[in-house]
Amino acid sequence: MESLPPAGGSSAAPEVDQDARLIEFGELWERANELRDVVKRLPAQIVLKSGLSARRNHLFARWDGIEIPELDGVVPDASLNGLKKWIHDAEVLIAHIVNIGRGVGRPKNKGPDGRIYSGPPVASEDLPQVINTIDEADGVSDQWCWPWTSRALATREKKSGLNKGKLIKAGVVAGLGLMAVLTYLEEE
Repeated sequence: MESLPPAGGSSAAPEVDQDARLIEFGELWERANELRDVVKRLPAQIVLKSGLSARRNHLFARWDGIEIPELDGVVPDASLNGLKKWIHDAEVLIAHIVNIGRGVGRPKNKGPDGRIYSGPPVASEDLPQVINTIDEADGVSDQWCWPWTSRALATREKKSGLNKGKLIKAGVVAGLGLMAVLTYLEEE
């Protein structure tokens, strides 16, 4: 029969793991504080211009939710993942705001009127032509517009009115139905 190992002997491996996690958390915490300072110092005008002020405010709100190691040096599992996600989101936010502030990705197509257009410049002969009257349009003729030259498109087949034969048949069926209903009611 084997005896159990002493209680203090098996805790050396997890303690080394906790020390490594604590060192990693400390490095990430320093990086997160640097990024937080950068996000705070971003000019408000550029943040508003970028349209990312809500994301920035949400990032600051998430900062308070990050779990920090306890006094005994135990790093919660969620704290490392939460801190890494916060750092990633802060880096992405800073990159977007800085790129928008520099005008990266924005086309510089100024027209003759001084406006900035999003598409590439187009030669005037390639623009759609504007016509003054319907007669200048290609393919427009009196053949396709109303009143139609052939009456077949505009006329409908005339419905035949009620004839005497149909009226007599309908009257007989209605009379027989009425007689059946009256007979049924008299029997009850």
